[in-house]
Amino acid sequence: MSQSNIAKLQAVQNFACRIVSGAQKYDHVTHILRQLNWLQVKQHLYYCDSIMAFKLSISLPLSTCLIKHIGETARETDKETSPGTIPHGTPASKPT
Repeated sequence: MSQSNIAKLQAVQNFACRIVSGAQKYDHVTHILRQLNWLQVKQHLYYCDSIMAFKLSISLPLSTCLIKHIGETARETDKETSPGTIPHGTPASKPT
């Protein structure tokens, strides 16, 4: 994700933080983000990457939010799966 997209998302998150907390337009939101237990956008991306790396290292299925993060569009993950396909994040059954 480019730095300009991260900056745009951070601006949206800051705006949402101000709405939720009732803060004014020019109030700093860093301490409010901490009170809400929200990560900043860049920190959240690092967090998602580390969770994905951990799950890959122990062979757990990835969740759809992490699959969206690595490049799949929301349209691809939101469409219904056709019969006979395995949805994302669902482990295939092992042969017995």
